[in-house]
Amino acid sequence: MPIRTDLDSLDMAFQEKAAALLGRLREDPVWRQHGYKPMVTETRRDLAVQMAYYSRSRMNPADVRLMFEAAGLWRISESEARIPSTWTLKSKHLTGRAMDLAPSKDGYTPDWGAPEEVWRRVGHYAGELGLKWGGDWSTTPDRPHVEMI
Repeated sequence: MPIRTDLDSLDMAFQEKAAALLGRLREDPVWRQHGYKPMVTETRRDLAVQMAYYSRSRMNPADVRLMFEAAGLWRISESEARIPSTWTLKSKHLTGRAMDLAPSKDGYTPDWGAPEEVWRRVGHYAGELGLKWGGDWSTTPDRPHVEMI
């Protein structure tokens, strides 16, 4: 299974905080007003998946496609292969100390274009739980990303 979305695969300390974050977002009035529920899009990551993500924009698109195929990921288009999706080979996803989540109206489809106020609630609750939110990163914000400090 190339992309994991289960909380059980996470580090135990992070697992509890991740569950608490999802619970708070389910009850959040801003999320509810917009009709959103939190959807986990990725938890613990295999090294092959991390390497495939890292290859985007760093290798020619044909080689990126081979990396994605070898990792058991989706068929990536040439234009997708040119867009970076990670800046490190040492992601906290590899140790189960990070997850990605998104607002979803149906529980199956992430809404990457959700209003900023919805995304800011992720950062608010992550901070309350002692977590780091990728949306606060100054150089390259990553709004779906939450990790242990």
